[in-house]
Amino acid sequence: MLKKTIFSLMLILVFGVFTVFFCNKIIEENAKIYPLGFKNTEVPLVLGTAKILENGKVNLFFKYRIQKAVELYDSGKIKFFVVSGDNGSKEYDEPRLMKNELIKAGIPATRIFCDYAGFSTIDSVLRMKLIFQQTTFYIISQKFHVDRALYIAQRNGLKAKGIFANDVPDCYSPYLKYREQLARVKAVFEVLTSKSPYYAGKPIKIN
Repeated sequence: MLKKTIFSLMLILVFGVFTVFFCNKIIEENAKIYPLGFKNTEVPLVLGTAKILENGKVNLFFKYRIQKAVELYDSGKIKFFVVSGDNGSKEYDEPRLMKNELIKAGIPATRIFCDYAGFSTIDSVLRMKLIFQQTTFYIISQKFHVDRALYIAQRNGLKAKGIFANDVPDCYSPYLKYREQLARVKAVFEVLTSKSPYYAGKPIKIN
């Protein structure tokens, strides 16, 4: 009985490792990097994350995404933004916090569109077409996140282009690599099962 249990656990472990490796490979090979060739008619999607960490410090992933967005606006390459993230409660509202930071940096509120139903990366990406009527757009986040978002977009017929915010040292978030591996398995499964956004809604015109 013990031998059978150990054998079963080993099979599960091997299958898990293979699945993670396979999904990571799929995303790396299918997330095409298009030349940016900035057109200010194309709208960046800024992917959300928490502004403040549990230890009370500012989240560098958040900070660097905002910095990249401001840099693009100040250079005249971008006119509008969609900020998308979790809005699960009044106390936790990623889009509102991102919008506030962009406004503080001098970007007019009228140039910022909030997606309050970006509960996951696939929701944020697919709602760019479903709600904001964008089929060609930029995605702003750290490279590991952009790769996954590009895979989702391109497998759904969207011509997304990645813009990489500054990354952070591995020591800043030691569990990030493991979390990202699982997130990539989830992304591949969602694409294969044709997952739709959790919420739909009325189209919003960006102009």
